[in-house]
Order: sequence, then structure tokens, then C-alpha cells
Amino acid sequence: MVERRSAPTTPRAALAFVRRHGVVLMAARGPVPSLAEAIAGGPFRGSWWGHPLGRVMFRLFDAVADSRDVLVCRLVEGKITFVHRRVWPALLRLAPRFPKGALAQVRQEHTDSGRHRNVVTPFPQWAPRDLLAKARRLDEEKAAAILGPALGPRRTTGRVRAAARIAGLLLAGLAIVFPGCGRAPSAPPAAPAVPATPVDAPDVPYATTYAGDIPCADCAGQRLTLTLFPDGGWRMRRTYKGAKGGQDRSVYEIGRREKTEGDPSRIVLRGAGDPVQLRFVAGDRIQVLDREGHAIDSKTNDLLSLQPTVDAISGPMPLRGLYTYAADAASFKECLTGRTLPIVPVAGSSGLQSAYLAARHKPGVPVFAALTGVFVDRSPEPGAPVREHLIVTQYERVAPGESCAPGAAEPAGGTAKTAPARAGRKP
Repeated sequence: MVERRSAPTTPRAALAFVRRHGVVLMAARGPVPSLAEAIAGGPFRGSWWGHPLGRVMFRLFDAVADSRDVLVCRLVEGKITFVHRRVWPALLRLAPRFPKGALAQVRQEHTDSGRHRNVVTPFPQWAPRDLLAKARRLDEEKAAAILGPALGPRRTTGRVRAAARIAGLLLAGLAIVFPGCGRAPSAPPAAPAVPATPVDAPDVPYATTYAGDIPCADCAGQRLTLTLFPDGGWRMRRTYKGAKGGQDRSVYEIGRREKTEGDPSRIVLRGAGDPVQLRFVAGDRIQVLDREGHAIDSKTNDLLSLQPTVDAISGPMPLRGLYTYAADAASFKECLTGRTLPIVPVAGSSGLQSAYLAARHKPGVPVFAALTGVFVDRSPEPGAPVREHLIVTQYERVAPGESCAPGAAEPAGGTAKTAPARAGRKP
């Protein structure tokens, strides 16, 4: 659905768009309007992040999400949804029609360190007291008319009506149990014993981390931590328990993700090693699949749960890319993600700089390099915004004849070439 009025280009206009429609998808397509399509002026192909107005969209998404009059949740088909306060009473009145996780408030906070932290507030802790009382008095049919297509297909009518009547009684009690507005953060609920119903892979407007303990074929177990970035990149840390002389060992991977044709609930992580297939379930969990894309045949956990804080997975990360040094400043364009990062001048990068100067055929020309680095947040100069930099901890080689083309460079040391989660082999 696309709003046919003038495209919202300011935070005030974006908030007015959400208020007018009541329930709006952030960027995905569905039964309710999409704010991204409204900003773009119509439907578009590909990710909103790669759209010419991607930066404008990011700014407006952030402004809408920060409004106290907007609930950010996964109400519609498990996707990031903006719900205006105007329709909250209807949403509260018909809460039994939705999965409980779909009504959880999702917000991202900026910490003093410059990092981001996901805050998930379960339903109904975020609901203001006055609206709980208003919802109790609201007629069910009127509430359904207010929410409209956001309700989706109606399930068994008799059961739903009975549940709604019970909800009216519960809301009276909730107004007493949760007397405040309930915006205090809470950890996400624990993963269920069995996987939930698959849902469409969600939008990733902010860096988001999932983690869980999954099987390992020849070690005590492995802790898998995965962070997805809005530009399509990902980073992963696998911690193998008792893998090295009884001690835990961590390996790091990086790459880009793809959606799977024919199954919107799945994504594929592509990096230096074998692809890893994942499936989103319940909106806040990821199920790890085997090499063929099937559920892992194991009685142990195969789910990664949404984490309340973002783990940048800084490394040390094995990297391949194009190194450039000019005018006393170095940068590195990583092959798998395509990101270009400034390099922090430290002792570990001096050898790489010398090797580059000896290998280049003219100043400022990028040269392929294999190295290990750590990602850090730095301000390039006093007063400038903080951005991610790279600290080179070790360099393997420079190779003027190689490039980022597929197959042009082999992964070094096997660090990024770990097996998919099903195998669970320690390195």
C-alpha cells in the first residue's frame, strides 16, 4: 500500500503518516501501508538501505521510533511495525488475536559508550494505565474496525470472541497490576522448547544481535553469536567450549546475507566459508538449519534468541580486502561486505604500510591485503561523529596481482572457514 499524498520527508510528516493510518509497516510490504514506500513515492525493488533515499528513510524511521506516541513492535506478519497511540486502545482490546511476542515493544537505546542496546518490553508492561481502562470499555467490533487490515485473517470466530471477552476482564486487572506506563526495559523471553512457526525474515533497521548454545559434534558445545547489520552485512563469533586444551576457543566470521527465494522466513549467510542457512521463527528467534536447509536432527537447542544489547563482534577478525595508503591516512575495503573503513595508525599496522609502499606501482592505488583486525568506534577528529575504524593486529601479506573477485584469494589459516552449525566441529 502506498500513500498517495505528498511523500513524507520530515519527521513531523512521517509521524503524521503513521497517525493517519494507525498501523504502518516500517519498510516491508504487507496488508498495511509501508512508510518506506511512502517516502520513496511508491514501491521499489531491493533493500531500503540501498535506495537513493535510504539515508532519509533511516533518519525518519529513527524519528518515528523515538516518538512516545508510537509503539514499535512486530505486529504485522512478524515485521517491524509502527503503531500510533491513537489505535492503542483497539490493539489492547483485541490483544488475544495476536501472538504475545507480536505485541512486545522493541526499542533501541544509545549507550554512553556509543553502542546500541535493544530493549524488549513484553506486553502488557508498556501499556499506559489510562489506555488499559479505555480499552476495557471499547466495543470489540469497533476495535476491529479501527485496526482494519492489521488484524489479518480472522481465526475461529467463537474462540476469538470468547478470548476477547476474557481479555476485557483481564484488562481491568492489568490496570491494577501495572499501574505505571511500564517503559522499563526487560530481557526477552526464553526460547521455547520447540521451534515456533516460521515468520518472514524481519527488517533490520538497526544492528541486531542473536545468540544461543547449539550442538557441537566433537566438543562440549558451542556458543553462537550473530549480529546482523542494516546494510546486509553480518558478523559471527563461534565459541567452542573446551576445544583447546580444555579451554574455550573463539573464531570469527564476516560476510553478507541473502534472502531465500520461495521462503521469506529464511536467510543465507555467505562469507569465506560454507554458507549458513537460518530461519526466523516467532519474530525474535532464529533457527539454525543444516547444510541442506533442514532442521537440525537433535534434541538439544537449535535456536538463537534476540539479545537486549548489540554485540559488535569486534574480532580479531580475519579479513581480505584492498588496502590504500595516501596522505598519511590508510583505509581498507573489505571484500565480503564491500565496506571501507579508516585504519587506526598503531604499531601493528606499520609493517602493512611498509609492504604496501614496496608493492604499489603508483601512489594511492589499492593493493590486495590479507590481515587480521579489530573493529573499534572512534572519532576521526575532536568533535566529529563517532564511526567504526579498523585496528590491524597482524598482516599476512600484500598481493598486487590479487583482487576481491570470487576465487581470487583463498581464506587464510582456516579461521573464517568453519563448518556450518550442524557439523559443530571445533576448529
